[in-house]
Formats: sequence, C-alpha cells, structure tokens
Amino acid sequence: MSKTANVLVGFLVGAAAGVATGVLVAPDKGAKTRKKLKKKAEKMTDEVTTNLKEKVDYLEDKLKDLKKDAEEAIHNVKDATIKKEEKAA
Repeated sequence: MSKTANVLVGFLVGAAAGVATGVLVAPDKGAKTRKKLKKKAEKMTDEVTTNLKEKVDYLEDKLKDLKKDAEEAIHNVKDATIKKEEKAA
C-alpha cells in the first residue's frame, strides 16, 4: 500500500473512532445512540465512496493519457525506423 493510502486509511480509522467515541459517551438512550452511529457511518461511507470514485476516475484518465502517449511514441519509433531503412536502401 502506498504512503498516501496508509495516511488516508489512518485518517479514516481515526475519524471513525473519534465519531464513535463521541456518540457513545453522549448521554442518550441506546436506541438513539445506535441511530446516530448508523447515520454517521452511512455519511462516512458515502464520503469515502465518493472520494474513491473520484480517485478511480482520475487514475483511469491518467492511464488513458499514458496509453495514448505510449502509442504515439511507438508510432514515432516505427516511422523513424522505416525512414532510416529507406535511407540505407
């Protein structure tokens, strides 16, 4: 796992622990506390899912750009090789 991914996971785990601790020590009834925890967990899940989708989309775009650049480079090398062979002939 990359350093950035480790930091992100650490942040998310810390945030979840903080939210859970805050809700659990609040003076509410059990059912209300569980409801709050569920809402907070759903919100965090939605945020993480959205963030991950954005990152995946970004990486897919970069991969497409990289593939295009590689194809252009291959084409240029082939053209240069053909021209060199034609000069030699």
